[in-house]
Amino acid sequence: SDPRTTRFSGLVNGVLRSLARAKDAELAPALAATSEAPQWFAERLTAAYGAEKARAILAAHRHEAPVDFTVKADPALWAERLGGIVLPTGTVRVERLSANVIDLPGFADGAWWVQDTAASLPARLFGDISGKRVADLCAAPGGKTAQLILAGADVTAVDTSKNRLARLKQNLDRLGLTADLVQTDLLDYRPAELFDAVLLDAPCSSTGTVRRHPDVPWTKTMADVEKLAALQRRLLAHAVGFVRPGGRIVFSNCSLDPIEGEELYGA
Repeated sequence: SDPRTTRFSGLVNGVLRSLARAKDAELAPALAATSEAPQWFAERLTAAYGAEKARAILAAHRHEAPVDFTVKADPALWAERLGGIVLPTGTVRVERLSANVIDLPGFADGAWWVQDTAASLPARLFGDISGKRVADLCAAPGGKTAQLILAGADVTAVDTSKNRLARLKQNLDRLGLTADLVQTDLLDYRPAELFDAVLLDAPCSSTGTVRRHPDVPWTKTMADVEKLAALQRRLLAHAVGFVRPGGRIVFSNCSLDPIEGEELYGA
């Protein structure tokens, strides 16, 4: 320990003990007095969803998120083994892990991967893709790629980052899955053959992940959201050209802001 601060140990312990004793009485009023969000973020939520829903979203951010697993097969079995429940989507949800993820049963065997249930929904929107050629754009770390492969698709996974693509391959290797991996800037990508389906999970402000990443609204501004929305519009316009006539494209991201979602679709 730093000898210059040792003399303050008694004071710090006293303050912490006082806080612990006063928690029940003081915490609720303190939380009620703050939105626990920067002004720009709170204002955007209110503008998009109304005051009541904005308050509910901010309140939800105060609660630790559970851990969701996408399993290859038999969700009920893995819910029992991992100590969780099966959601209507088939995702296994565990409120509190009993060990580190890599030490949990099934990890080494590639029986499942960690993936928020919301993140698992876009890949399900394609319906039956067995035997079809599907592109997963901005694919790393590969959760959606794995879903598409398990659904029977011939998958091409595209990502601009060499390191992120290496992580994707590592994840697929653990799961015993394979895909055609392409490292390139998406705006420079020109597939030799059109795809039956394309999934674009575009870079975004990540404001839908605050429960797991509470720093997000504090490290971004509205200018960042607008910049990312403009990039998404360019990526989507480019990716549409990868789909054969009669095919399907799904656009997704993890932002709460309509300019990265509904308004982008309508632009």
